[in-house]
Amino acid sequence: MKEITTIVFDIGNVLAGFDWRTYLQKFGFSEETEERIAKATFLGENWREVDRGAKTDEEIYKDCLSEIPDLEEELSLVWEGRTSIVKEYPYASEWIQSLKEKGYRVYILSNYGETTFAEARRTFSFLQYPDGMVISYEIKHVKPEREIYEELIKRYHIVPEQTVFIDDLTVNIEAAQKMGFQTILFTSKEEVERQLENMLDMF
Repeated sequence: MKEITTIVFDIGNVLAGFDWRTYLQKFGFSEETEERIAKATFLGENWREVDRGAKTDEEIYKDCLSEIPDLEEELSLVWEGRTSIVKEYPYASEWIQSLKEKGYRVYILSNYGETTFAEARRTFSFLQYPDGMVISYEIKHVKPEREIYEELIKRYHIVPEQTVFIDDLTVNIEAAQKMGFQTILFTSKEEVERQLENMLDMF
């Protein structure tokens, strides 16, 4: 195992909360309506296409609507406010800064759509601190596709064996492991810090 020099963070549910369920509940829809909208948007392939960035917002909205044409009014309300769903965690900025102060390079590797990330750039204070970012819509590839990890490695001259990748989804962690990254599956900040400390103490 090589000495760790670099930490790579996902954003959603690691540095910021992606709580789409609470967002849907605020509209007061029936449980059935909530589930149908969720499947057509946040839980389905359409949201993956938001993150991929190959289609326009209008095209993706039409794809969502084609799955639930009887819920056009409800879908329109949900779609209009979608940029407000993800909320920065209070600890995010301090966490990144503390790692950088210890001498680690810190990067972001995240699935995000162009419109929603524009709002993130405007409101997330922690985005000023990483040494660089690869965001899915920019390169038209999403995690866990190999190409997005390759872009991170190439753009920032990252050595995967010297890098810890932190993500909340097992499928993304497994993809990173295949690329040679050391990994931590995010369950809580405290648990990640414990595992990270153990890994760093090995050197």
